[in-house]
Amino acid sequence: MKKQSSPFNRVDWKTMNRQAQDLLEQLDANFDSRTIMSSLSVAQQQIVEIAKALSSNARIIIMDEPTAPLSNRESEDLYRITQGLRAKGNSVIFISHRFEDMYRLADRVTVLRDGNYVNTWNISDVDDHKMVVAMVGREITQFFPKRDTVPGGEIFRVQGLSRTGYFRDVSFTLRQGEILALTGLVGAGRTEVCESIFGITSYDSGTITLNGKDLDHPQPAEALEEGIGYLPEDRLKQGLVLRWEISKNITLSALKKFIRYGWVDRKRENETSRDLSEKLGVRTQSVHNKVSTLSGGNQQKVIVAKLLTADMKVIILDEPTKGVDVGAKTAIYSIMNDLAAAGYGIIMVSSELPEVLGMSDRVVVMRDGRTAASFETKGATQEQILQAAMRE
Repeated sequence: MKKQSSPFNRVDWKTMNRQAQDLLEQLDANFDSRTIMSSLSVAQQQIVEIAKALSSNARIIIMDEPTAPLSNRESEDLYRITQGLRAKGNSVIFISHRFEDMYRLADRVTVLRDGNYVNTWNISDVDDHKMVVAMVGREITQFFPKRDTVPGGEIFRVQGLSRTGYFRDVSFTLRQGEILALTGLVGAGRTEVCESIFGITSYDSGTITLNGKDLDHPQPAEALEEGIGYLPEDRLKQGLVLRWEISKNITLSALKKFIRYGWVDRKRENETSRDLSEKLGVRTQSVHNKVSTLSGGNQQKVIVAKLLTADMKVIILDEPTKGVDVGAKTAIYSIMNDLAAAGYGIIMVSSELPEVLGMSDRVVVMRDGRTAASFETKGATQEQILQAAMRE
């Protein structure tokens, strides 16, 4: 978009808004150019980013993980927009860990691993197996390495939890050493329930019980103190302090443990951070590096390490493998198995049905802010979950 100004160097808002609207209409946007950005959905904000690139007459557009935060329907809209850009002669570099993105859009695919170039293929010459080996550097014989474990007794219960406008009468239990999947369509209220359990938002009615103790509207600090940990869906905004070192992020949730005579015991903090980083396979040269230098998968591991510095009993993982590559996914699944084997109760929020069926012991399906169904994972099917998530 050309700079619009009057002879007195004032912005010509009328012309600027008209040109912006023209660009949005080219992308089939369903909102006005004068809409406040903060009121737009993530998908709509991405349309604005694409329109901004087009305003500068960009012929090459780079999209970095654009489908990671999107629902399937929103991803379909983005595919349509991207294909429209190609038809008009724009070149697109589409960075993604999702094979679906690759098959739907790409002419060629290039794999990078650990910062190094691996290879480039025509899309017609690749399949899932070849891509997994290229991305991970080895064969993965079992993508969902769920161990057969026998969960213990009940340690956590949510009963009749409600928050006006978000969810109502949500109930489920969690056993020691169990991985419980909380699933459903986007907008079903899964994340909102977890945020209320952890105290990020409040709830209107209902009870939360941990090891027989009622937790009355806990704040996040109280939830951590009681033994509830939360890995948020948006790790960059809610899970990490990006400008801080890895070590400071890892010890943040249990900082009291590292205070001595009013000062942080940096030696002990560094030792704990190094031990947990090695245990969880965080790839970094030093725990003193900023967490912003890590890949998405390694950032997820840092958040898990942060939870392990505190004395957790229940760990909530909200879309733990979202936006990470297949190698990091496998590593995160192994970490989940280790946590369950150590006696942690895990609530895994996930939209990926293969992941739900491959990693959980039980499934709770949410629909329109309510618990629609609950069943053992063994013998369950994707069709069964979808029917529970969609039926009226």
